[in-house]
Amino acid sequence: MSNSSQMDIDDKVREKTIILNIGGIKYETFASTLVKHPNTRLGRIFEENSENDQSILKIKENEYFFDRNGYAFRYILEWYRTGKILLSIPDDSKKAYITREELAAELEYFEIPMEDLKDYYSNNYIKNTTLIHKLAAVQVDKFISALEKLIREAMSQFLNFIELRFYRAPKYMKEYWAKSESIGVSNLTKIMKPFSDAGFSILEKFGDEIGDYLRNNIIGIDWICNICDPGDKEYCVIIINIKEKYPKTAILSYTKRLA
Repeated sequence: MSNSSQMDIDDKVREKTIILNIGGIKYETFASTLVKHPNTRLGRIFEENSENDQSILKIKENEYFFDRNGYAFRYILEWYRTGKILLSIPDDSKKAYITREELAAELEYFEIPMEDLKDYYSNNYIKNTTLIHKLAAVQVDKFISALEKLIREAMSQFLNFIELRFYRAPKYMKEYWAKSESIGVSNLTKIMKPFSDAGFSILEKFGDEIGDYLRNNIIGIDWICNICDPGDKEYCVIIINIKEKYPKTAILSYTKRLA
């Protein structure tokens, strides 16, 4: 190992790490990783004697809070480390999905120079477009899985009818969920709550295809999906009718008390 490489390693060992608390999600890195890019927001803040930016709150000796999107920040930090925006496909429900708009907002806030990424994106346009499509497809599949779970839950409660609305404007979704909980169906609507933001767009684009899939895979249901436009409260309503799935003799054979 060369002397210069050994010195770099020794410097890292001596350097204290910093914790970036982004909207409640914590990331740990070296200040030197950030100041390598002095023309960005974090690069300026963490230059020596420059930690006086009013947009952050120092909550511990080495921990700083930013009221920003913590899920999107993983891509920002990887840019500081690699110089690239490394999009990934979530492979389980514990990894949060972010939209292109959310990522773009964080790139702008942290002043990441998109011009520097122009050649990278030009050379990888097809690859990155494919990743975006795959990310969207993952979300559609999760939405369908939630609907399947919703129907099974409704069947277990002897229900014959399900109606759900997904508003284009998120503020109306909050009102709708609150009303649903007040009339005692929160155990069903909470299954679909994670799709409050994306539900309208998914149904607007794929409502017919989703209906065909459910009818083919869950025998005995009818699916209706319509877009309604009452002024600024545009919404998509889905109605699922469950045909007779509760024959008395079949259920009796599985009960422990009545069999």
